[in-house]
Parts: sequence; C-alpha cells; structure tokens
Amino acid sequence: MLLSEVYYAVDTAHGTKPTNEWIEIYNGTQAAVNVGGWKVEDSFTFDTIPQGIIVSPGKSLVIAATSTTRTLWGIPTDSFISLGSSIGNGLANGGDRVVLKNASGAIVDAVSWGTNTSIFKPSAVVVPYGHSLARGSLTSDTNNASDWVDRTTPTPGK
Repeated sequence: MLLSEVYYAVDTAHGTKPTNEWIEIYNGTQAAVNVGGWKVEDSFTFDTIPQGIIVSPGKSLVIAATSTTRTLWGIPTDSFISLGSSIGNGLANGGDRVVLKNASGAIVDAVSWGTNTSIFKPSAVVVPYGHSLARGSLTSDTNNASDWVDRTTPTPGK
C-alpha cells in the first residue's frame, strides 16, 4: 500500500478546509488488502480507518472527512470512505505530514511537505490551491521527496 495523493490546498470549487481535504492510498500488490483499523495521522493526531474496508489489487481508496467530498469530485462510492472528522487536525498548507500505519502500528508509507521535515528532509514541495501533492510513479518508492510532484489537476479515486 502506498500513499498516492494528498489534497490539502482546497480551492473554493472543491469545498473548504479541513472538511474537504483528502488523501488517497493505492494498492499496488496482487492481493486485496484489509485496511480496517489502519491509522492515518498528521503532525498532531490520528484517525482510524473503519473496520471492513478492503482495497482491491490495483485500486485506490480516497479518505476524507465528509461524504460531500465524494460528490464534489465524482469519486466512485466503492473508492471512498468518510472518517466523519478532519484528517488529523486538518492538513496545513505550508507544511504537514501524512503517515499511514497498519493495524499493528507499523509505518506503511509517509510524506511530509513544506516546513515539515519529519519524514523527508528536504520535504516535498508545497502545492498551490486546487493542486494536489501526488506520487510521480505508483511503481517506484524511494522514500524521499523526489517521489512526489505537484499535480495541477488532482485525480482522486483514479
């Protein structure tokens, strides 16, 4: 499983902060992965993915605070879950991090951007409003900031 895209610089066409921020995880394995009980955390706190959430091989899952995010982007229902609260305490535009941990607490993947250098030093780039921070390749993970690019047109659930 990889973090594949982070949308923290919410533009007015796609809602408000932190309600309509989202992250996307991608299953690049050959098997379905049960991510129920996994944790998503920012610099301050974490959220737990609800039980029973399965990500099929080659598929993505978008995680957001509310279901309105799904409709704003036209994300398929089977590629989306709502946490019912902001991701962490809300993702800071100038610098923050997202850490994905499995049910045992082991770090599966992580990214930091801007002023936050807790994962990468230097961190990934800060993106403008309406853009997303996205993994440049879903088949390569070098665990450094160069894996991440500014995606002008976000692609949640695709």
